[in-house]
Amino acid sequence: MSVIKVVVGYTDYRGEMEPLSVALSVDPGTEVVSATNRGAQAVFDDAVSLGADVVLLSPLLPGYRPELVQDLLLHEERPIPTIALVPAAGDWARTVHEHGAKGHLITPLDDTQIRRAIQLIREVVQAAADERASGGYVPLPTTRRRVQAMDTSWRSRTIAVFSPKGGDGKTLLAVNLGAALGILAMRPTIVVDCDVKADVHTVLGLNERRNLFSLAEPMLAPLLRDAGRRDAHLNVSLQRLQEFTTPYGSRSKSKLDVLDGLPRLPMAGLEVFTRQPKRVDELMGNVIDTASRHYDFTILDTGPDLNQPWHWAALRKADLVLVLVTPTEHSIRSLRNVMEPLTKELGRERFELVINRWDEGYGVRQADVVEVLGLKKFGTIPEGGIACGRSINTHRPLVLESPPDDVGEAIIALAGNFYPPLLEISGRRGKRSAGGKLFGRLTRLFVE
Repeated sequence: MSVIKVVVGYTDYRGEMEPLSVALSVDPGTEVVSATNRGAQAVFDDAVSLGADVVLLSPLLPGYRPELVQDLLLHEERPIPTIALVPAAGDWARTVHEHGAKGHLITPLDDTQIRRAIQLIREVVQAAADERASGGYVPLPTTRRRVQAMDTSWRSRTIAVFSPKGGDGKTLLAVNLGAALGILAMRPTIVVDCDVKADVHTVLGLNERRNLFSLAEPMLAPLLRDAGRRDAHLNVSLQRLQEFTTPYGSRSKSKLDVLDGLPRLPMAGLEVFTRQPKRVDELMGNVIDTASRHYDFTILDTGPDLNQPWHWAALRKADLVLVLVTPTEHSIRSLRNVMEPLTKELGRERFELVINRWDEGYGVRQADVVEVLGLKKFGTIPEGGIACGRSINTHRPLVLESPPDDVGEAIIALAGNFYPPLLEISGRRGKRSAGGKLFGRLTRLFVE
């Protein structure tokens, strides 16, 4: 049997997804192509668009309904069986089997359940294939009750946004994630512009006077003058951090702070930085550590150049790196070339893929982008066109529009992975992806 593609719809990252993801990544026979808590409909859409072989789905996700389980199993291209992630309390195991689930796991997942998951995945995929081949499958009767329960568990996160080339939308995504979490959700959030070519202040219309350069240069300059001071500590207190951050909006309506980067590109080439790359990395790491301790969410806008210690520290310190790619050969090749050394150094589990500016008119499929890059898909942002340019020119994040357009909706959905109540706060209920004819396989472009 070839590698089994798995889509997971979870409600508790620590109890369901994190240990399971590690186990499945180690197993050579399975690959997690998507993991989301955006809602049951998003799980269905990912399973279909990414060519999944099996779905692990919590019935507690918003929008769960028995019809989704049946529709996946009866998918015309291939059967996609469901393994339910059910809480120990209640009669969920019996209920999901009535809905058509082919197996279940008890959450939170312990070592025994995780070992069982790997075996169960193989069994249900094979059983569903045999069932389809025999022509003997008869759909089970389903109930029509809708489960609206929503698990609001979440944890503080440090999230970097990265792409190895300019213009893929890193800053726009970082700013809008920060606005969704810090303004819509009203959670203490900071956007740190780690790029040596800072743009966050431009996108948000902020004064560039308070920035990372003003914070870092006075701390690093004495070390350059006295190279023997190897025992010096580059500690960054909360007071010092906030001295150089700028609040976005009024405190009554926003909990978003911004630390701008180096507002002029030549600043990164100053001797105080170029002669002390390890010190720059240490200082940048301490800035991020302090932010992560005092904010619920720390969003790091990184630059493309991995030789810059400012950028490297952001990738090293992030809990999760959202890797942006657009559906163009140039963007995909650039990312593929850099991911092998990057994941070898930092580990593959730290990186997840966001397909930006998606439109099927580009002639590639999402499933092929995921296959070529070998990264788990975190989400998709549609082509924004004029709306994105207008957002930058008016300094108003897309997620704050009322109602938000498709791009704003998509970014709110991404942010909802980190803070699930945001989906209710914003009124987002999840939309089925638009159908339509798909085009040629991207993998043909990458045959060496």
